[in-house]
Amino acid sequence: MCGIAGIYTFSSIDKSCGQQIIGMTDMLEHRGPDHKATWTNNRGIYLGHTRLSIIDLSEKGNQPMHGTSESTTIVFNGEIYNYIELRQQLKSEGVHFRSESDTEVILALYQKYGLECINILRGMFAFGLWDNTRKRLLLARDRVGKKPLYYANESGNFYFASEIKAIQSVIPRSSLKLDEESLDEYLSFGFISGVKTIYKNIHELAPGSMLIAEGPEHYQIRKYWEPTWVSEDSVAFDSAVEETDKILADAVQLRLRSDVPVGIFLSGGIDSGILTALVSANQKENFMTFSVGFEDMHYDERPLAKVVAQRYGTDHHEIVIRSDVASVLPGIVQAYDEPFADPSMIPSFYISEFASKYVKVILTGDGGDELFGGYRRHRAAALYEKIAGIHLDSFVKSVARNIYRALPAPQTHRTKYAFLYRFLHGVACDQIDRVFTWFSGGFDTNEKKELYKDPPASDYGMNLLKERLSLSGNLNMADQMMALDFEWMLPNDLLVKMDIASMAYGLEARSPFLDQTLVEWAHRLTGVIKLSGSSTKPLLRALAKRYLPDDVVNAPKRGFEIPLYRWLTNDLRELCEDTLLTSNGIVNQLFARTYLERLLQRKDPMEPGRWANQMWTLLMLALWEKYCYKFNV
Repeated sequence: MCGIAGIYTFSSIDKSCGQQIIGMTDMLEHRGPDHKATWTNNRGIYLGHTRLSIIDLSEKGNQPMHGTSESTTIVFNGEIYNYIELRQQLKSEGVHFRSESDTEVILALYQKYGLECINILRGMFAFGLWDNTRKRLLLARDRVGKKPLYYANESGNFYFASEIKAIQSVIPRSSLKLDEESLDEYLSFGFISGVKTIYKNIHELAPGSMLIAEGPEHYQIRKYWEPTWVSEDSVAFDSAVEETDKILADAVQLRLRSDVPVGIFLSGGIDSGILTALVSANQKENFMTFSVGFEDMHYDERPLAKVVAQRYGTDHHEIVIRSDVASVLPGIVQAYDEPFADPSMIPSFYISEFASKYVKVILTGDGGDELFGGYRRHRAAALYEKIAGIHLDSFVKSVARNIYRALPAPQTHRTKYAFLYRFLHGVACDQIDRVFTWFSGGFDTNEKKELYKDPPASDYGMNLLKERLSLSGNLNMADQMMALDFEWMLPNDLLVKMDIASMAYGLEARSPFLDQTLVEWAHRLTGVIKLSGSSTKPLLRALAKRYLPDDVVNAPKRGFEIPLYRWLTNDLRELCEDTLLTSNGIVNQLFARTYLERLLQRKDPMEPGRWANQMWTLLMLALWEKYCYKFNV
């Protein structure tokens, strides 16, 4: 796990590029504190790398790394989990290796298969590879988007890096233009997706894509992998549980390959609990598990996590987050480089910093919910499918609308009443608004019209949601919702959250549930299997019964939640008022003060959880501008 950066320019005698690549690499040192280096071919290619040593801890594993013929050079971030098998195959074909690293395996595969080598890699990765023979720069990103990769073309130079801040550091601030469409999407969902960023001229390479540059301003982007949602009705539930167990166990075993200790983020949920059980079956010695909790017991999953840790005899560690988080927000906001409003980034940062004192590699349960129906909105969509089957859509919407309007807004988030309230709200809407209601707690179309001083001609965020849903129009609503979560929210929200939080402290996060074999298997399963019964994740719950106590198996999903509403109405209230009403930045330039005041004073009836999400979204935007949008001119 590392940080990578590069510059491709035709100005081979421009000494500024040499200074720039050093500066870009310095900005990524937190991602790889073990070694830092840059390289140039003195003909327009500059590569930089910061290393977090995981496989082959010797100097032979340092990067930028050259191929045996010296015609290829790579900077690589990530892990190739099947590198041992690939290495053995290549050695049997006469390939000689100088190191034990997985990085050198990529170079050898490229030398043999060219661009097709990407299809053979099983892992998480983002890399830049210079092919001196073909005078070609190749950028590639893993299938589901575990590892980030950004790029920009500025003044004839092509830049790429693991984080936006590295590119920001070499682009004049006058060139960093705010992307209004990205801002609008952020207001709707709390993150920015696809190839866009908050800046018009900085882009992100999409998951499962490669970029081939024949020159600084001449490049093309190709998709080499896309998820397929082809359901197999013939798979029985028990068989699906058995196969999932087998594939997941293999994925876990591969992710234990490391020359440094591996730990687990252990929540009170079934995903990380199953991982703990599977690791226990592979580890001869006790391994470390880490849990985060809060003073507010309603959000504290430590008791259930401790039950799992005790069952498997792990070396268990806990950390408690206190309510005073205002002091850590500037550092967290700076780490993300652009507006980002997933409040679970706070516990992610705390536990990453804590765990990094003990281990360099951590396993996480990311992906289990998206693949196996773990969110309440998945259950809502499945329930709606049954209701829609009676062919009285307009009547059902009318009844739901009348009941919803008569009900008081719930005062807590994770209750059966709160689920019913939001479910009825969604049923009362048309399709797009229904999905938005169940998917997001952000600003809807009407709220944005009031929020903006000068509303855009169209709602970009909602239009983007329509576009995403159209791509899965052949699926039923439950599968559509899971596809939306996997292809949109997962790579643009959850994986961004964990990558930035973990790499801020030089900690590598591995996700067995996102193994490509398991992903492709899960996408073959029907919604009937993934959402059978009345609970979320029935398939994984059935699997969990093999490994975990009933208290853990039957516990309702809570997620990586924080007491956000209480914080915003108490500890962070003064910060919200000062930041949103007294600053002269984007918030007050673009948004109506009267609406901000009304929102702060809670004059409109709204669910506490949704109000907190909207307040948090605006606060993170204002803090981003204050701490991030201020680079050199």
